[in-house]
Amino acid sequence: MSATPLSTTQERVERSIYERIRLELVDKGYLPDITLYNSNTALNQTDWEAAMATIRTTMGFCIELFGAGSYEKNDDKKVPRIVIDSGFFSEGTLGGDQTTYFQLADDNLSYEAYKRPPQASQLDLNIHVVASSTKEIRIVQAVLGLALQTRGYLPLYTEIPNEIQETGNFFYKRAGVADLPQTEEGVLEKIFRYVIDDVYEVEPIALPSASIITEITLDIDPGDPVVIDVGPTCAPVDFYINSFFVGELQSGTVKNLQVKNDLGIQVGFLNGLGEWIVPSGGGSSIAEVVNSNLTLNRGATSVYV
Repeated sequence: MSATPLSTTQERVERSIYERIRLELVDKGYLPDITLYNSNTALNQTDWEAAMATIRTTMGFCIELFGAGSYEKNDDKKVPRIVIDSGFFSEGTLGGDQTTYFQLADDNLSYEAYKRPPQASQLDLNIHVVASSTKEIRIVQAVLGLALQTRGYLPLYTEIPNEIQETGNFFYKRAGVADLPQTEEGVLEKIFRYVIDDVYEVEPIALPSASIITEITLDIDPGDPVVIDVGPTCAPVDFYINSFFVGELQSGTVKNLQVKNDLGIQVGFLNGLGEWIVPSGGGSSIAEVVNSNLTLNRGATSVYV
């Protein structure tokens, strides 16, 4: 079986829209808060119906909300109501990047590898607003207008439904509206079509995971030359010690210097502070100059020994 799961994009988008509309209905007092009656018990059902009856008394009517696929199960179609139709996919406009991308696994021990589908899809869905009077249809449309404007962004269902997130939001736009009156039944109905652009109808394809690099070892043959990057190249420089020309230094080269007496015996060394050190008693001085710039002892004219 493929490691790529069935896509949940359509369900999450439809649930996001449902939740956004539900929050507006609850906020405006036209629907009880279902989160207070979410236990599947007869008592909660009774309490739910009592809460709706109270709203009908105080507000004049209660606006019920039905998600995609659920309203067919209700024999009694009360009005006013809002119904979300299950959507369908069509061809999108954006191509999918076929480059493999990686994300850190939950165990932090490897990277999960994925490849996106070759093209995004467009999700179309209809929202029906149904009422029995002009007042009802206006209020129902006003609630829908607060929840879903002509265009905007919504976070997916797994996020906080009423807050736009930094990532994971989807773009929607209203694409049209149609009237479907049922005059013989005294019902007013409008159908609002919404389009969600460029979502993935298929989940990214899962590829074999990649291990995290924890160590890099260089296997160098002793006979191979070792190249040390010493920075940008420059023109050769003239090198002097105590006004005596030593030679020309090429860019990127290393020159080892030793301080010896006239018998060829080493008598001094360069310490880690940029200073030449010669045992006391020599009575001489040393100054290192490169292209007329003193380089020893942090700018001193010479180092006395």
